[in-house]
Amino acid sequence: MCAQPRLLALFVCALLCASELGVWPVEAQVGAGGAAASNAEEQLTAILRALEHAHFDDANTLARALLASPTLSARQRNDALELLAVSQIAAREESTARATLDELFTRDPEHAERLRDPGPSVSASFARARGESRTALQPVVRVALVRDALGRALLEVRLDTGRDAVDSVHVFVRTPLDIPTTHLVADVGTRSRLTFALPAYPSAASARTVELHVEARAPSGALLAQAGSAQAPLVLALTSPLMPCAASAPAPPLRHAWWLWTSIAIVVAGIGVSGAIVAN
Repeated sequence: MCAQPRLLALFVCALLCASELGVWPVEAQVGAGGAAASNAEEQLTAILRALEHAHFDDANTLARALLASPTLSARQRNDALELLAVSQIAAREESTARATLDELFTRDPEHAERLRDPGPSVSASFARARGESRTALQPVVRVALVRDALGRALLEVRLDTGRDAVDSVHVFVRTPLDIPTTHLVADVGTRSRLTFALPAYPSAASARTVELHVEARAPSGALLAQAGSAQAPLVLALTSPLMPCAASAPAPPLRHAWWLWTSIAIVVAGIGVSGAIVAN
């Protein structure tokens, strides 16, 4: 009978030791999203090491395998494209490197290179590709007003084509003249749909519309697409006005409560009946 508790204690001890020694799988320590991001960063580091040791074929293979992952953020995908292009240039694959760089700078015209001092030939190829004229990727941005369970107005932003090139979405909401424009930001990650809680102001209590514009930006901050603009904002109709939190109405005086006087009357009547019974 004592063997089972001892075995359980040994099992728990083994688990704790494995955790302390770092042999427990990474997936058991972090969530699925965090594990995917951590794994991608580890793979990018492995590609960098392969390039540093002039293992260009290995770097090429690792970069292509990483780019096949559907869970990469826009920044990670762009970094993988950059490192793939470096391996192709180093291996003298000029035509494939040119296509990779074209894809990279189409996704982010102002991409900040991750690899520092890659060498004169690589730097020259990147500079030449960066200077070429091309049409930047233009993701499709759709917006709509929705209400949550509490009736609060939410702006729903949906990214369709080209979503994986977008790093962040910025919403600029027009406000009263004496209040700065509200700027809302959300990281995209692998999401195609984002929601933003719209601000409410006392002066907008009777408003039936809200004016705003939305920007989809690359990791460098370069503007890829927008819905509306600062000069010509979107005007969205509200099914009900944006109302700020209303102050609670003051409670009426206790003497105005109907139940107070009713209770007093019942107590007085009870005392009277009791007195009459005692007198008799």
